This record gives sequence, structure tokens and C-alpha cells, in this order.
Amino acid sequence: MVAALLGAEQRRLPLWWPVWVGLGAAVYFALPAEPGLWLPCGIGAVGCVAMLVPNRPMVRWLGAFLLAFGLGFGASMSATRSAPPMPALPRRAVVVSGRVAAIDLLPGHDDAVTARRITLADPVFESGIDVGMAPLRRHLQIRLASGDTTMLAPGTRVRLRALLRPVPPPALPGARDRQFEAWFSGLGGTGLALGMVTRPEGTAPRPLRLERLRERIAARIGATLPGTPGAIAAIVLTGLPQGLPVAVRAEFAAAGLAHLLAVAGLHLGIVMGVALAALRWGLSRFEYPALHWPCKEMATVGALAVGAGYVGLTGLHVPALRALVMAMLVVVALLAGRQPASMRGLALAASGLLLVWPSLVRDLSFQMSFAAVMALIAGYEVLRVPLARLRGEGGHLRAALSHGVALALTSLLAGSATLPVALAHFGTVQPYFVVANMVAVPLMAVWIMPLGLAGWALLPMGWGIRVVLGLARMVAHWAGATLNVPIMPGWGLAVFLIGLCWLCLWRTRWRLAGCGLIALGVMSPGVTARPVAVIASDGGAMLVRTATGYQVTKAAYRDQPVVQAWQSALGRSFRPLDCGAGPCLVPEAGGAIVLRPDDPSDGNVAIDPALCTRAALVLSATPIRASCPGVPAIDRFAVWRDGAFAVWSGRAGLAALSDRQWRGARPWVAEASDHGMPNLPLARAE
Repeated sequence: MVAALLGAEQRRLPLWWPVWVGLGAAVYFALPAEPGLWLPCGIGAVGCVAMLVPNRPMVRWLGAFLLAFGLGFGASMSATRSAPPMPALPRRAVVVSGRVAAIDLLPGHDDAVTARRITLADPVFESGIDVGMAPLRRHLQIRLASGDTTMLAPGTRVRLRALLRPVPPPALPGARDRQFEAWFSGLGGTGLALGMVTRPEGTAPRPLRLERLRERIAARIGATLPGTPGAIAAIVLTGLPQGLPVAVRAEFAAAGLAHLLAVAGLHLGIVMGVALAALRWGLSRFEYPALHWPCKEMATVGALAVGAGYVGLTGLHVPALRALVMAMLVVVALLAGRQPASMRGLALAASGLLLVWPSLVRDLSFQMSFAAVMALIAGYEVLRVPLARLRGEGGHLRAALSHGVALALTSLLAGSATLPVALAHFGTVQPYFVVANMVAVPLMAVWIMPLGLAGWALLPMGWGIRVVLGLARMVAHWAGATLNVPIMPGWGLAVFLIGLCWLCLWRTRWRLAGCGLIALGVMSPGVTARPVAVIASDGGAMLVRTATGYQVTKAAYRDQPVVQAWQSALGRSFRPLDCGAGPCLVPEAGGAIVLRPDDPSDGNVAIDPALCTRAALVLSATPIRASCPGVPAIDRFAVWRDGAFAVWSGRAGLAALSDRQWRGARPWVAEASDHGMPNLPLARAE
């Protein structure tokens, strides 16, 4: 029966190639230890042999999928091993010099004052132990002092004193892994400038022309459109986040319009559409080109060139590059007289991107964009005939109605496909996204972007931006605009994506089985047990579940991002927990937990034995030393070795899991005693 079903879907089988490439990459990244090279080679060899079996089409297809799995696995291993190692960052303040690769304006605490952050390429440390070091192969992101007004431009060399720190580990097991992202993005660490930026004498600037052009365009936009409208215009036209207030970003996110602030497929499609229309109109104005030249094909190629220039101007970000690859395939299809928006083109683009950048399989924007495009293509394949009947041959009223229905369907299909992905990464749901996008997307496509590309119409562009700002603010303040829910676990996201592929890639009725997988993935947060206690990787913050809900101990300012990550993961807010001057006991079904968030004696004063006799677990921000003998404990040394801990309550009592146990021994997982690769060459004996 399965063979018959697959035979009926034989023309759709190639669409599963990128799915198996992605599965190979996902399995590699999920392994607890680094595998040997023999594994992907063996899988690929078995696939090649199976592809040569005669008269067995299903076996040959299985071999092709095994080959795709092995290629994805091998590409991920190659990308991991070719990435430069993490450097050893100085533990104290150090003078660092390097070349400015980019400058970002960040919103201040009151959203009125902006700070600057520079990306420093080829950094060199001027410390005694690093004298003579070669420039690092990774870049640093350093936030400049608030009073620093030094004029900087991309490409110039600078020198400053900064306090550097490595990329932090996840806030709890299974949370966002910034170390994984940094390993593949080339980030070596972050820092905070402790003084003013200076320029080394005798160093000639090496200007980055494209970056300088972006800066100039953004400055001109800011001078013409001051405030928030200018910041949004700078984002969509140059890709530079010019100090957009945090409150505005939150309103866009609450209204389901956050995608308008990230240069990707929507913006590229608008730019190429405007360029295509302008080129075709211009060529049709002259008689000879209109009669003798292939104007349509010339305009299509010209629009692609304009789109490539726009992607370069906005910073060559991965989402925009991914959209450009899709645009190239669309242009090739148009030139060849084929269907431009097709599943085969999407599969080809996804395969190429995953083989070149396999870490994209865990990237939010990659998952959202391809889920949205796949849902749109599959949805319009099914709804093409009903929409054609609705449009019919009627007048303007039916045409306007059909366009409105198509717009609503576009928002509904794309939003429904991406909403669970956002749930898995952020733990929030925006139920009014369809309404907001039905107004904001046409404004962006018809008014804002075309006027911005004209250059002389920045003021009218600002009028459209203000309408979108008002819409985002209005929708964000509706009741229930943002619902906080627990983050979807990794297995739930995988089940949802596989179910979405099953529903969209097949054509026969058995595609409906994907709805069950989608439902299981969406419901996975409700069937996943939540931890009863969490301790941060530095012991500075603790979270515990009490009879009235989750409570968090007093955390320092540096621990606030960790607490916010806990809130997103658990989908609820926390109340403060005050243990007073000493430890406190929190009852729990699997056993009481003793918390010691503050201990001036550094563990030298023992915990009251009366608390220890009632405790099943001790969480201590300082070394436990001789306190509570025989009681399991997670103290400062434990989190230093293994990262953050999460504690679950089960039938056998309390069970703890560390971040290191969750992620395993992988190249991007920093060891407790590993401070990075030394910046000077090692001796032969080392």
C-alpha cells in the first residue's frame, strides 16, 4: 500500500530532498558527542549503493534520501570543524585595537538616548601575555561608553580599553544556545568600553565603501525623517538598526508585524517588483526596443540586479541572501517559461542553503521564511480554482473582493505556518496578526517601499510609516494581543515542521495525516513537564515553584537577561522570593528544596541542620562545603563546571539536569576550565 501511495506521489518525491538534508544536519547538531567521519561517509555510501539497485524505484529513492541525509550530516561536520576556535579573552580590562566593521545604534534605557556598538574585526590585545599575537580570526562586539562622541566610520582602525566577556551559555537546559550561534557566525565575544575610543597614530584608514554608503544613506534619512519614522525607514532601506526604541519593537512584535523590521523576502520582493515595473514601462516607451527587444526578459534580469544591489546595501544578512537565492530561481523559471513560484524552486533553494550553511537548520528566520513560502505555495495550489471562480469576469467590485480575500489568505497561510515556529523560539502568540498584516503589508508594498526607493519622497514615505506605527500601537494594546505560553520543546518543533512538510509537499489525500503531526507539535508545550527549580550558570539567580506559582530570588542587573529567558521558556511572570538573611526552605511534591541565594561567608557558615533534615535538594550560590552532608546539592562549583541546572519532580523524587548534560561535549560548548584557544602559537610539547 505504501509503495502504491509513493508511486502516485512520485513526481513530488524530489521535494523531500532538502528535508532529508535538514534532518542530517539536525541529527548531527543534536548528538551528545562529536562523531567520526566514517558515519556520514558510511551513510552516503549506503545511499549511493541503494540508488544503483535496478528495478526497485522505492529502494532507489530511499538511497537518494540516505545520500541527502549523509550530505547534510557531512556538511554540518565540515562547517563545525572549519570554524575558527574560540579565542582566550583576557579576564581583566585590556586595551584592544582593530578595524571597525560595522556600527550599530542601540536604544538606551529610557528609549530616548542611544548608545553605539561597534563590531571589531581583526582585534589584537595589548596585554603582556598576548604581545606579538596575530589578529583574531573572530570579531568582537563592543558597546561604547554612553558619553563617547568620537566620529567613527566603517573601515577605520581604533583602539580602546574594554572589559571583554565570552558568549554566555544557555539560561537553562534546552534554551537558546548563543554559543552555538556565535560558533558559526564568527563572533568571539562581547565587551563594554571603559573609556573613549582613540585612533592609533600612523594608521591609514581602509574604508569599506559599501558600509560608508549605508551610513551616509542612514544619516540622510535621519536628517529628513527624525525620530522613530526615520529609524524604521533606515532599517528597511539600509538594514541598519538606527536606535529604534525598544517599546516600538515590542509593539510591532505584539501586533505580529515584527517581520517588517527585518530585511528579508518581503522587502526584496517589493524592490524587485518596483524595479521590474519601472524597467518594463521605460522600455515600452520607445518603439524600437518595444518591437525588437525581449523587454520582459531584460526587465526581469534588471530587476534581479537591482535586488542584488539592495541585498548588498542592507548588509548581506542571511535572510536577505536566502531570499535573493529564491529570487534567482524565480528569474530563471521566468526566463525558461516555467512556473515561477514552485515547490521545486523552493526545494532547490533550501538544499543549496543547507549545504552551504547547515547551521541554518536551527535558525529562526530560516525556519519561518521557508515555512511561510511552503505554506503559501501549497495553499494557492489548492485554492487556485476557487479564487479564480471568485474573481470570474466581473467588474471592479469582484476584483477588489478577490484581492481582499487573497490578501487575507496570504496573511492567514503565512502566519499560521510561522506562528508555531515563533512559539518554539519566543513563547508568545499574537492572535491578531491577520488583521494587522492585511493593512500593514499593502502599505509597505504600495506606499512605503516604493516612495523610499524614489529617494526624493522620504517625507511622504514617513506618512505611511506613521500609519503603520499607529496600527502597531493600536493592535498591540488590544486585549489579549500577546499571549505568553510555554516555549515549545525541540521535539515538538521538529514534529510540527515534519507535519507541515507532509501536509504541503504531498498532493493526495494522505497529506491530511500531516495535520495530526502539526497538532501534536502545537500541543507539545502542554504535555511537557516544567521544571520545579532552576539555578543560573553563575548561581546569581534561582527560580523555584511554590504553591502560589514561580518565584525568583533577587538577581543582579547582569542576571536580568537570564530571568527574562526563564519567563519566556515557562510562559509566565515571576514573583520575588525573599529568603532574608539566610537559607530558606521551599516545599515541593518531590521533596523540599533549600535555597541559599546569598551567603557573605562564602559557604564557611553551615546551613542549619534542621533545614537539611527536611531537604531533598540544596541550591546554593556559594560553595556548599560541609553543609547538609548526604543531601544532593547544586552549588557554585557545580554550575561553574556544568552550567545552568533545571530540576524536575517525578515519582522517584527530584531529578536535576545540567546544561552540559543536555548539550554534550561539542566544539561550541565551552568547558568550565577552557578559557579559549591561546592567542599565541603553542609550543611543540603543548
